[in-house]
Amino acid sequence: MKSTGSGSPRPSTCCTTPRTNRHHRPRLRRPLAAPLRDRTLQAHLDQDYGADLLGGGRPGWKCQAGSRFLYVDEFGNVQFCSAQRGRLNKPIVQYTRRDLRQQSRVYKGCEAGCALLCVYRASALDNRPLHTLAVVTKLAWRRLQL
Repeated sequence: MKSTGSGSPRPSTCCTTPRTNRHHRPRLRRPLAAPLRDRTLQAHLDQDYGADLLGGGRPGWKCQAGSRFLYVDEFGNVQFCSAQRGRLNKPIVQYTRRDLRQQSRVYKGCEAGCALLCVYRASALDNRPLHTLAVVTKLAWRRLQL
């Protein structure tokens, strides 16, 4: 362990080999730039969006938090999501169908650059219905073929 100067140790990036006692850096098995390909429905819906974000883009979409996606905090209040706590802050027992409809129609203002893929995924059917249905159909077809 090396010291960071603040008194707390940080792990060393070098390893010693048992035979030679020489230091070497561990090799990565694949380049960091190589994408990880996941074949789940979530991954197919998220990969384009995530790639856009990583490339510095700001994909346009309408967040369905507060309607399709409900985040209830530990106090029983409905929030838009874990990153936007305190903006909605309505008790779940007072949350109605009217609230659901209202939240499905408005832009939240935090969509650009949002990295909460679970909220994006929940909003995918409303934002890109044909793409979402194509992905679901393609994956269902693959499962039937197995």
